Amino acid sequence: MDMDTLWSSALLLLLQCVCAASRCSFPSEWWGTWYQNGLGEIRITKHSVSHKGRCISSDGKKYLVSDRKCFTCLVFTPQHENLLQYKESFCDNDDNIDKVCGTITGDFQLHTIVKVSGNPIPCPFQGPYTFSYTNESVESCKDPPSEIHACADKSKFIFRYKRCKRMPHTQDIELSFQCMAMWFNGEYFLYGKFSSTGRQVIKKMYRCFMYILYGTRGDMSMSQDATCQGLSSPRFGMNTFELIHRVDQWPRPSCVFPNFLWRSGAWRDVGGEWRMTVEANNEELAIHTLIHPDFLTPGEKTPETQLRARCLDQVLDEATPMSPALREVHVLTYATNHSCESSYRCVRLKQRADQVFEMRIGDATDDTYLACQDAFFTNSETRIFFPHEKETVPCPMNGSYTYQHSDGLCQGSLEIGCEKQGQMLIHASCPSRKHSAEILKCYRTWREGTRQYAIAGRPGNLYTPVGCLMFEEKGQEQRLTEVDCGPRAGISVMNQDIDYSITSDREDCSTRQPDAPYFPQGPDGRTRSPRVRWNPGVTSTSRPGGGRGGEGEKDRTDLTTKVRVINNSNPRTCASCIVCLCALLTVLLNER
Repeated sequence: MDMDTLWSSALLLLLQCVCAASRCSFPSEWWGTWYQNGLGEIRITKHSVSHKGRCISSDGKKYLVSDRKCFTCLVFTPQHENLLQYKESFCDNDDNIDKVCGTITGDFQLHTIVKVSGNPIPCPFQGPYTFSYTNESVESCKDPPSEIHACADKSKFIFRYKRCKRMPHTQDIELSFQCMAMWFNGEYFLYGKFSSTGRQVIKKMYRCFMYILYGTRGDMSMSQDATCQGLSSPRFGMNTFELIHRVDQWPRPSCVFPNFLWRSGAWRDVGGEWRMTVEANNEELAIHTLIHPDFLTPGEKTPETQLRARCLDQVLDEATPMSPALREVHVLTYATNHSCESSYRCVRLKQRADQVFEMRIGDATDDTYLACQDAFFTNSETRIFFPHEKETVPCPMNGSYTYQHSDGLCQGSLEIGCEKQGQMLIHASCPSRKHSAEILKCYRTWREGTRQYAIAGRPGNLYTPVGCLMFEEKGQEQRLTEVDCGPRAGISVMNQDIDYSITSDREDCSTRQPDAPYFPQGPDGRTRSPRVRWNPGVTSTSRPGGGRGGEGEKDRTDLTTKVRVINNSNPRTCASCIVCLCALLTVLLNER
């Protein structure tokens, strides 16, 4: 065989491999890091599985992979978005997918892998339980009964094992469990991971359960390791549980929360700490940690749930006038916190405006009759909530003003609704300090008597603290001050709280164009003009580099359009191109 023929054969084989690889890929929902018993973390990419090899060909859920030494067949059974099971053939020198996969029989080991960054799911049973258990022994540990405690996060609960006398395989231990996957395959299965709580040291361990629930009772069997091997019945196995639901300690909801809480899908507090939702047909109130989605840890679909409260009864506060503008309701709840401790708590809700309300949560107690009394609100914080949205509303007192700070030193001007509706421009000047220009946006406003209020904050995302401003007129005096509306809430300008005395009458700015540029005046009375910067994404009459902006913009638009046309592809198009290229090169080589 001459060198040209050898080179042609090698190139043809390479092209065939490239073409085969372009046709064989794993589903995108499988891509990521998984955990498998015995192997630890493995990674599935578009074309390969770590420890297994690169995908050569596929047929349905059958995949032929190669590690350059031999060919192996993997037959996958997706049970849940977070969990896959598969069987694996022996290594074979044959690259025929049907032949290699045909060697797998029913007694081949079933491997289970769970997605490490998968989103936790609500557990199949909620509320407190007692349980007895076997721990690698025939005898069941029943006295004293062990306990399962519900958590505010429905994907978690606490196992509190109790040690039984004369049973050396038992011990007092507390383990947290998080549910990761559920499926039905003739029996109900649950998969999740344990982690220790408190000072106990134990590695995170994945376990598989087979379970059945009937009325207030249930049975479960647990696997010995992170696989689902050895589970044949919920009632028999090396590790089994008999569950009894403590219905008397888990009151059912018997009311719904006030209807003004239903008007928004989610609420946030002014201080930027809590996000609140009303769930379960408006019978449950859930409070989550307010975290920007980009800062969630892997596997967190939503931030940690701080409190979950079930509505038991509503009590109107007789001391508060019931008017459409100001309504207060006391709600008796059965609440579970992030530490998985449950108790009765009273929640006081006062509506300040159509989409603004304040909330106070009382201390925990076991007495339903005392929960809503004032003594349980001594240490309670008042938090203002408004819809978790990015829309703005017109600010109160539209116009242009000058002001003097309460310290008597700093002064400046206010432009409210002049440059844009719902926007406030504050110019500040203080001795021995630089001048400052701050922009604030109004998110919600309301009036109480002669006072007008606004929830305002700097432009950006609504995951940061904002503040509450009060506009007040007393005779000839007008003031703009910041009022307390919860922990962490607040705005500062030049490192000072907003506490301004208006020193000039309002000047109308309604004739100014909403989008017209506004250039503030300097100390010398001259108008400051901003530096001109060329923005390649905005058409202008001139730009650096010469030439007219219109033509340059047209050239850039044409170029952008061309680039988009070239890059406007998808996996199918790319795969088709590779296949066509392979076919063309194969023909050329054959002709050669």
